[in-house]
Amino acid sequence: GGVVDEIGGGICQVATTLYNAALNAELGIVYRKSHSRMPSYVPAGLDAMVYSQGNSDFVIQNNYSHPVYIETVVTNNGTFGELRFRIFGVEEREAGRTISYESKLIEKDCRIPAEDADPSEYFKLVYDDKMPTLEESAQTGKEYAEQTGSFYPVVKADVYKVEYKNGQEVKRSRIYTTYYKNAGKGYISGIFKVNPDTYIRAIE
Repeated sequence: GGVVDEIGGGICQVATTLYNAALNAELGIVYRKSHSRMPSYVPAGLDAMVYSQGNSDFVIQNNYSHPVYIETVVTNNGTFGELRFRIFGVEEREAGRTISYESKLIEKDCRIPAEDADPSEYFKLVYDDKMPTLEESAQTGKEYAEQTGSFYPVVKADVYKVEYKNGQEVKRSRIYTTYYKNAGKGYISGIFKVNPDTYIRAIE
């Protein structure tokens, strides 16, 4: 029921970039899973999460009558890297027709967090007879801090596919809803390094 650190980072950005390319090419999306927390690099609902364990995968399908070719280009100037996907094929869609995708937030719980909040505000220290003291925690490794929230908003977003004919919108349809549930209450084992005189307020 809680959240722990794990090795990762970057792979989902690759999957997300390919996902958006596949959407714009109107390839079939066989399986796509969103993150539990809304990522910062794409609008809500336009991410694709992959992970080697469990059922987190991303699968696309060529639903055209001709083959498609997916080109991946990675560039790096020594400081920043860039990844691009380009999908080639025989154009079978109607001439003058273009599409776009729009994300619309339908729910956002900004209490967790406030937009400019500091992550430390979402942890509180618990001092009672049932919890060990700081000294006991240091010796035994038992927890003395309770995680009451985390530094990510709870978000629900609709994704719309917008179709245009010669630049004029002709159709708008909601294709799915993504719900970033964030993380439930849990416990963090170990020691929180805080000033003993600091009072960390709990978010109701």
